Amino acid sequence: MFGFNKIASINIDDYNDFVSKCKDNDLSMRFFISDSSYIANISKYGQTTQFKDYLKQPMQAFLFFNDSLKFFTANCLVPPKLPNLNWNYQNKFEEFPPKNTVNLDSISLSFSNFKIVLPELRGLGNYNYIYIINWNLMTERQSFNLIDEIKNNIKKFDKMDSVSVVLINTDDFYIKSDVSF
Repeated sequence: MFGFNKIASINIDDYNDFVSKCKDNDLSMRFFISDSSYIANISKYGQTTQFKDYLKQPMQAFLFFNDSLKFFTANCLVPPKLPNLNWNYQNKFEEFPPKNTVNLDSISLSFSNFKIVLPELRGLGNYNYIYIINWNLMTERQSFNLIDEIKNNIKKFDKMDSVSVVLINTDDFYIKSDVSF
């Protein structure tokens, strides 16, 4: 995988540095570090093996309108554009919500599912759209590029006041699991 660096533990200084690079005063952004059970717990709500495989990917983005999933992508669904991944594959970020390249019915996930797994998400405020971005320091550059693509999409379509972006670090899952790339 492009830019994959296995790490043994989460370095809080590296985490804070990444967060400071991602912060954007024009957007509502919240940052969380998940524990190793997060991926397993959220995958309980998926109905298909394919979706559960998507969740094991290092980077994913979910966009919810109210409680319904409107957009999903993961690193395994985008081709490389050396030296990075092409997050705007098939011009998906040229509209808002972005275009899907997967059947959302196969994912069967709601924002309520995330709030059960991460109760901290219950106090996000009054936003029509919630982005959840699973990222990690093992794929720092590619994670940053995904987050940047999403931030640019929100700004391009002037959705800053109606979207909250939640960034969930998933390093602990990869540190403690046997998932390999």
